[in-house]
Amino acid sequence: MRIACLGGGPAGLYFAISMKLHDPSHEMVIERNRADDTFGWGVVLSDETLDNLAANDPVSAERIREHFAYWDDIAVVHKGVRTVSTGHGFCGIGRRQLLILLQERARELGVEMRFETDITEASIEQLRREYGLVLAADGLNSRTRHIRGSAWINFPRVLCERWSYENVVLMGDAAATADFSIGSGSKLALESAIALANYLHSESSMQAAVARYEEDRRFEVLRLQSAARNSTEWFEQIERYLDLNPVQFNYSLLTRSQRISHENLRVRDPNWLESAERWFQTQAGNPGSARAPMFAPYQLRDMTLVNRVVVSPMAQYKAVDGCPTDWHFSHYTERAKGGAGLVYTEMTCVSPSGRI
Repeated sequence: MRIACLGGGPAGLYFAISMKLHDPSHEMVIERNRADDTFGWGVVLSDETLDNLAANDPVSAERIREHFAYWDDIAVVHKGVRTVSTGHGFCGIGRRQLLILLQERARELGVEMRFETDITEASIEQLRREYGLVLAADGLNSRTRHIRGSAWINFPRVLCERWSYENVVLMGDAAATADFSIGSGSKLALESAIALANYLHSESSMQAAVARYEEDRRFEVLRLQSAARNSTEWFEQIERYLDLNPVQFNYSLLTRSQRISHENLRVRDPNWLESAERWFQTQAGNPGSARAPMFAPYQLRDMTLVNRVVVSPMAQYKAVDGCPTDWHFSHYTERAKGGAGLVYTEMTCVSPSGRI
């Protein structure tokens, strides 16, 4: 297959590498800016993504690993207090270095790279006629996406209704973006490149491969975009958190995207989370306890709840003439025996005209 990749970032380069690994006879051409142009500072990848790269191409994965910096800690300074939590497992590489490594690997596999090539509507139409597949990996401000007319909104969130048009396929930031505060743009690009290359060799036709690629990758993109939106909103509204105690501020920061849960923090750093739980229990009037926050007491005016587990009201439609019966007594005592700190009763309509 003759394939043209528009854009030489991680998405375009790694897709070309992946296609050549599947079949060296593919004719791959990458049209891009100058060889050392880069947009962004660094790339952070998880252990899971590194394992995916190693399974796809051990050679480039090993070279990338050799240039990675590794760290586990996150330090947050708030109100003069420095809070350190560990176990987060980061590894990062300079974006320019990553591109150099991917360019070297692409050349080894026979990928042709053309630098300083302008992308215009006329050139895209020409490439569509000359090549069987045109991969548009030309970034956030993708000219290909604009020409094809996909709907999108301003950075940091690009939303495309469709990721393909005839034999043109979007990938990377051209297809979808995630805010840089969770650092998943390169992860999306690299894993999407692997997926499309695999489907182009496993599905019965190019159209079927592109449809499968979009269907499978869209879910992952939406999941990360949701987390990115949560993270973005946290930073945009950071003033609401500045009055928090350093313990609460650190907890809020670490869980802002909702990808990291309370119990996930326990896996990452059990010692810090236990200290946070003890602090929370002490603030709630239960010093010495290290139980989860949902089991801390709660003061509701003059009533003290033993925990923060609440049974919501359930409409049973069992009242007789607006009055509760023995059925209610049996039902709610069973709920209370379960240990909930507060049990709501259902709505009782005293007025006949208010009953269902």
